[in-house]
Amino acid sequence: MPTPWPDEYQVDRDPPGPAEVEILSRGVVAAVTPDDGLTETQRLLVESLFDSMTGYPVTLDGEPLGPQAFGRALARRNR
Repeated sequence: MPTPWPDEYQVDRDPPGPAEVEILSRGVVAAVTPDDGLTETQRLLVESLFDSMTGYPVTLDGEPLGPQAFGRALARRNR
């Protein structure tokens, strides 16, 4: 089931903090990881991208976050 966009009163317009960046990384990694896992280069690239885009480092050690949980976690974000 798709997660609806928040209305203008519910949307979170603040930059993501460390906890949300961790959730974002877990969702992205779940979406892009092939069956045999990320290569070391892919892991370094994802970690570098998150750090440069958000200012918060990620370790990618957390459990991958599936699409439904990822959608719920970002339910207050707009497009």
